[in-house]
Amino acid sequence: MSYIKPLVTFSCAVGGVALLLCLDIFKPQREKLISLIPTNIKDRVFSDISAHSKDRLFTLDELEKYRGQDGNDIYLAILGQVFDVTKGRKHYGPGGTYHFFTGNAGTRAFVSGDFSQQGLKENLDGLSLKDIQGISGWVDFYHQQYTYIGKLVGHFYDENGNPTAAMDEFENLLEQAKQKQKEDDEDLKRFPPCNSETKVGVSRRIWCSENSGGIKRDWTGVPRQYFQPGNSQARCACVRDKGPPSSGGSSSNNGDLNNPNMKVYDGCEPTATSCATPKDRLFTLKELERYRGQVYLAILGQVFDVTKGSKHYGPGGTYHFFTEYAGTRAFASGDFSPQGLTENLDGLSLEDIQKISDWVNFYHKKYTYKGKLTGHFYDKNGNPTKAMNNFERLLEQAKKKPKYRDEDRKRFPRCITHYEVGFGRKMMCSKNRQEIV
Repeated sequence: MSYIKPLVTFSCAVGGVALLLCLDIFKPQREKLISLIPTNIKDRVFSDISAHSKDRLFTLDELEKYRGQDGNDIYLAILGQVFDVTKGRKHYGPGGTYHFFTGNAGTRAFVSGDFSQQGLKENLDGLSLKDIQGISGWVDFYHQQYTYIGKLVGHFYDENGNPTAAMDEFENLLEQAKQKQKEDDEDLKRFPPCNSETKVGVSRRIWCSENSGGIKRDWTGVPRQYFQPGNSQARCACVRDKGPPSSGGSSSNNGDLNNPNMKVYDGCEPTATSCATPKDRLFTLKELERYRGQVYLAILGQVFDVTKGSKHYGPGGTYHFFTEYAGTRAFASGDFSPQGLTENLDGLSLEDIQKISDWVNFYHKKYTYKGKLTGHFYDKNGNPTKAMNNFERLLEQAKKKPKYRDEDRKRFPRCITHYEVGFGRKMMCSKNRQEIV
C-alpha cells in the first residue's frame, strides 16, 4: 500500500497544473502543450467536444423522418428550433390533432391558425406585433414542456447554425412587441377594465370598483366605451371622474371624462358607477345559421359576432365549422368532426370544463357578445337549463382544483430554469424561486 501516497500526490499535482492552465495568464503555455499532442488524437478529442457543445443541425429532409411512424420519435420545429415532443404522442403522433406540425417548418401557423399546406410556412411577413409575441410565447412553452434538440437549417438559421436576417428581423419585431405590451399594460393601469356580469333574459351589468379589472387603486371611476387608438374594437374602461386628467396640461378637475376616446354607454347615466345594457337577444339554431356573411358563433349557449375574424371564421376559414354547428365540446376535445361538434359535455374532465370557460372569456374580450342560443344550455325564455347548471357546478369544482395544486407547489416549489441556445438548460433551486406559475 506504500504506492498510494505517491499516487495521490501525483494526481493532485496534475489536477493543480490543469487548473492553472485553464487561466488566461497561462494561455501561451496551454497552447504550446496542446501543440505537442499528435494531430490524429487532437482532432478526435476536440471534435468530440465540439460536437457535444454545439447545437445539432437538421435539414428539413432529416426532420421529416421524425413524425412518429412505427413508434419512432416525434420532432417539431418552431422559429428554427427543434424539439422532441415524443412524450406528447397523443397530440403530435399519427392521428393526433397537431400531427401536421411535426416534420415540418410551419412557424406562421402557430398564430395564424391556417393549418393548410399553404399556411404551414416560415415566412412571417405581415404578422402583427401581438402575433410575434405569440410565437415567442410558443417557443417558451416548448422549452418548458419538451426537450430542445437543435436547430433547423433554412429560414431562421444558416448551414452553420448562425441566425439569418429573418431571425434578426424577428428579434427586432419582438423588442417592438415587448415595448407595445409595456405601453398596453400602462394603459390598463390608467383605464382599468370594468367588471361585468350577464343575466340571461334580464340584462348585462357593467360597473367600476377600486379593484375592477384586477387593478387595485384608490379611486372607483365610471364605465365608458374606450376607443383606444390603434384598436378597431372598443372596450369597457373605468375612467376617473375627479382630479386632473391623466395626460395633457388641462386644468379641469373632472379626471378623464373629457378624453375624446371615451363614450358614454347607451342607457347609462354619465355619472353612474354601474349601469345595465339592454336585454339579451335569443337565437334559435336555425336563426344562427343565417349569419354566415356577418359571421356569428355560439359557445356554451352564448352568441358572438366574429365578423372581424372572417379570415378564420368565414367561408374557407380554418374555423368556419364552428359557425355551422353548436359545438361547445370541440373547444376542449379538439374533435372537429361533425360528431365532435356537439353541445353534450358528458365525460369531460375538470380541466376541459375550465378550458371551455376560458374560451367563453376569450370571446367576450375579443368579439362582440350578441345574445343567447336557445337549446341545450338555455331554454326558450333564455333561462339556464339543467345542462348549464351542471356546467356551473363542475366549473366551481375546477376552480377549486388549482388551490390544491398551488398548495402542492408551495410544498415542492418549481426549479428555476435558464436556457441558452448552444449551452443547454440550467436548473437550480434558491430561496427566491417561484412557487406558483
